[in-house]
Amino acid sequence: MNGELSPKAILEYAVFVVCKRKWSIIAIFFATVAAFCFGTFLVTPQWEASTKLMVLGAPTTQPVIFEGIEYPTRSEKISSNDLVEILNSDAFAAEIVRRFELDELAREKAQKPRNLREKLKVSIMHFVTTPMRWAVEMGWREPSQKNFFADAVEELVEDWEEIELIEETSTIHVGVYAETPELAVGISNALSDMLVDKVKEFNKTEAERAFEFVSKQLKTVSARLEEAEQEMLEFKNAEKIVDIAEERMQLLTRMQTLRTSLSANETEIISTRARLGELDRQVSLPAARGGSNDDDEYATLRNSIDETEVEREIAAKRATLVELQATRDHLQQETARIQGQMDVIADRELRFERLSRTVASLRERFINMNQKYLELEVQKFTETPEFDIKVAAPAYIAEGTDYDWPSWLLTILASILGGTGLSLGYVFFMEYWTDTLDRRRQIEESTGLTILGTVPALSLGGLVGLCRPKSTPAPSSAPSSKPQSRTSRTPEPESVT
Repeated sequence: MNGELSPKAILEYAVFVVCKRKWSIIAIFFATVAAFCFGTFLVTPQWEASTKLMVLGAPTTQPVIFEGIEYPTRSEKISSNDLVEILNSDAFAAEIVRRFELDELAREKAQKPRNLREKLKVSIMHFVTTPMRWAVEMGWREPSQKNFFADAVEELVEDWEEIELIEETSTIHVGVYAETPELAVGISNALSDMLVDKVKEFNKTEAERAFEFVSKQLKTVSARLEEAEQEMLEFKNAEKIVDIAEERMQLLTRMQTLRTSLSANETEIISTRARLGELDRQVSLPAARGGSNDDDEYATLRNSIDETEVEREIAAKRATLVELQATRDHLQQETARIQGQMDVIADRELRFERLSRTVASLRERFINMNQKYLELEVQKFTETPEFDIKVAAPAYIAEGTDYDWPSWLLTILASILGGTGLSLGYVFFMEYWTDTLDRRRQIEESTGLTILGTVPALSLGGLVGLCRPKSTPAPSSAPSSKPQSRTSRTPEPESVT
């Protein structure tokens, strides 16, 4: 263009474009409104339930109940923003999905739609995923199973939850959008309860953690001590042990007595055998002979008497020897029996000593841990947590409450604005990129010729009447150096000069 357009010319041109493409504007406007309404219809109605959580700080002073108790403090503080991030975590969302079976609800919607809205959604998704199914059938893509659980967790975090810290306060707003009022209230309150439990876990002091650990260990040691004591008692009853040291001493004394008796018996057997040998030699010697007959008879009689006495003594000694040998055999058997008992009692003493050491060790550990348990119990109840969290306003939706989203009023307003903007933007965009010469100025600037006149359209009415050109005066009789042209039949709002 050779010069800038005046505001009036710009306005007339805008009206001209609107009048020119009015049917396109109307069609696009109503199509946009219909698309907005259809999209809003596809949105599942949702109710919002919200819970208010107050984060309270710990008191600055603590009551002194026991002297000498130290109060450990944390080096790092937990803020309300940290709690908001915990509420928004995938771990909490996964627990909510498990607790309320949201993945099964999504599966049921996909496989068994219950109403027109869900059937339309399934049909649209089926149509959109058609190329993917074709790719799978032709082997271009690996078949995959839809993960309803992961999708439910993602939808809960991104679409259902609205958790934020209320500005300039320490109150957390836990908002949840769900398909039913009961589900929205349940999820909101469940998230609040989970956070309260997590905060209780955070608030555990070192003394509480140590107390819980010592308490568990004390129960374990107590159970092991009872088992060891019961095992030792059963062992003593089975072995009939009263005092194993005294029993061992008695066996040693008995063994010593038996060995002494056996030694004396061996000595007596040796002496008896020596006497029997001597008597046997006496019997085997020839009888002594005298000079006269009377002396011979006397000697013979004497010898017979001596032999008889020797034989009697030999018989007595042999009987004694048999008795001594029987006594020796008995003493040897008794000694072997006592030695066996001493071998057994050594093993019993070893087992008993091991059980005694185990019981003594466990008893000592139990006493020490019980003392530590009592100290930690006192310390635990004299400590104050770093902060606390309270449910200020639990989630509640009154019966008969209408859903919060989508809002049809906002949808209609947005569709009107969107339709108007899209339709006008489209026609001006098309007008900008079109090559058609519709106006006198465009023709004159493009051809360098002067327009002598225009032929107005006879059927323009209403707003289109604004596009009707003004009357064109007769051309000047002055000669012109440019050839004349009458090529345009398009209404032109500008006057001919």
